[in-house]
Amino acid sequence: GALLMLLPSTRGIPLRTAGALLMLPLFLPPVSQLDDMETRLDFLDVGQGLAVLLSRPEYLLVYDSGPGNGQAGDSAWDMVDGTLQPMIISSGRKPDMVVTSHGDLDHAGGLEKLRTMYPDARYLASLSAKREGIEACHSPMSWNSNELDFEVLHPTIGLPYLGNDSSCVISVKGAGMNLLLSGDVSRTVEQRLVDNGLSRHDLLSVPHHGSATSSSRVFVDAVQPLLALVSAGWNNRFDFPRDDVIERYRKNRTPVLNTAQCGGIRVTANPGTGLRVESARLARRAIWRWPPGELCPLDG
Repeated sequence: GALLMLLPSTRGIPLRTAGALLMLPLFLPPVSQLDDMETRLDFLDVGQGLAVLLSRPEYLLVYDSGPGNGQAGDSAWDMVDGTLQPMIISSGRKPDMVVTSHGDLDHAGGLEKLRTMYPDARYLASLSAKREGIEACHSPMSWNSNELDFEVLHPTIGLPYLGNDSSCVISVKGAGMNLLLSGDVSRTVEQRLVDNGLSRHDLLSVPHHGSATSSSRVFVDAVQPLLALVSAGWNNRFDFPRDDVIERYRKNRTPVLNTAQCGGIRVTANPGTGLRVESARLARRAIWRWPPGELCPLDG
């Protein structure tokens, strides 16, 4: 299309302006389709926050919405428009379920904007106060959709709101996926989960971005993840993930991947072929893109 438009205007090429039509696909969002056997986990690169997409051919769950101002209006620091919304569009479907682990703005900043964009989705959250149209996330609560079984492990009904320690912890199993979404829980809640019979999970959303207050030895030993995923901002002021936390997982022979080093991380699960892990910065290398860090040990 560009070539046609750049050709000199002559009578021999009357359709030169048709080149503009050939360039229209540039403005269409790519659609990433899954086959019937696949389940996809997208750990988005949203800086110091958390936003996760879990996709099946007929189901899409959003877990946390990344940093934002917590309002439905525009924000200069808005990960919904900049990162989350394009990824939702590329999945080829609208969210069926939106879960907000807790009320901190690095996890819930885009909640109200998502409610405006997708009013027909089901909303589940652990918040300090009730909001119309949002169900309280508590255990025991479970549901099944498109061959995935979801179980809320924490918080139990009746507990007061405790901020990070009220994070909605969800176990996801089925269709080749075995995942634990842990929000920002601390060692206290981790111990409670272990005491309640926490089982092993192949994939773990590392609690509290790799804070030293989380990822206790007893928790790591109980989950025994094949892969631990951290969502953290590059050079963040909290120094997350902490070195001692990373070492705890490594002693368990668990690789730790960090969005600050790898960019967006995608895990595709297939019951027949296992797990395939990709890093956006490795898979889409270019001189104009931020390079992967030394602690992103993937081959793309």
